[in-house]
Amino acid sequence: MRIAFSDETALYRWAWTEGLESLGQLDVTVPLPWHSGDARDGEIERLLSAVCEAVSEQGQRFRQGDTFDYGWTTLRFDAGAATGDSAGRLVISELAEPLLATPPTYARGAALVAGLMRAQAEALTRNGIEGEPAHPHRSDLAVICTRVPPSGPEYPRPLVLERLSDPQRGESGWVIRCADLAHNHDSPQALASVRLLHTVAGFPGIVPYLGLPAGSAVLMEEQEVIVFRPGENTGIPDTARAQHWTL
Repeated sequence: MRIAFSDETALYRWAWTEGLESLGQLDVTVPLPWHSGDARDGEIERLLSAVCEAVSEQGQRFRQGDTFDYGWTTLRFDAGAATGDSAGRLVISELAEPLLATPPTYARGAALVAGLMRAQAEALTRNGIEGEPAHPHRSDLAVICTRVPPSGPEYPRPLVLERLSDPQRGESGWVIRCADLAHNHDSPQALASVRLLHTVAGFPGIVPYLGLPAGSAVLMEEQEVIVFRPGENTGIPDTARAQHWTL
């Protein structure tokens, strides 16, 4: 299996898989609304490689209308056109509103997921954290302080995010709490489980940090964000204004 990209002479750039048909799976393609050399090409290559891995190593088979959870969002496989670059392939569509808890609607392409994945990867690089991001899915659960409303819009500052583990079995590994030392966060009555989607709907500024690995922490103050790398007790100010981040 390999990933191919069309060149700049094409009317519309595409990326696609090659070799899945030998496994009884239609090859998969995605339209790219940007020029070659864009950093998002790397995210698309990783996305299509994940589809290949699901087919070749996990035995999954995708048909028209099937969905695939990837990173923060969910993708859908739609039928290609009768002619042209998507003919005979499945075309990827993505959630049109990946940060909102609204009924799912899909839009052709993967520009939003590429942007999300890049933002979370850049949060690691920018703050000197090695390795790959541990992307949670929007449906994963987080433990949240009862003084932090589950869906904003007014969040207490400072706000503390701690990642106790990487995502697994629907759990994001994130704990989100207020910074009031007098509030006993060891008490079960002080905490609740909430899907990440409902949390970011009120505070999308946390999204770029949600790929930080286990052992990381983030202190979100009014004017800056302090990132604590795994194993370190001293935080460093993030240079990005990610607390005001939007897609």
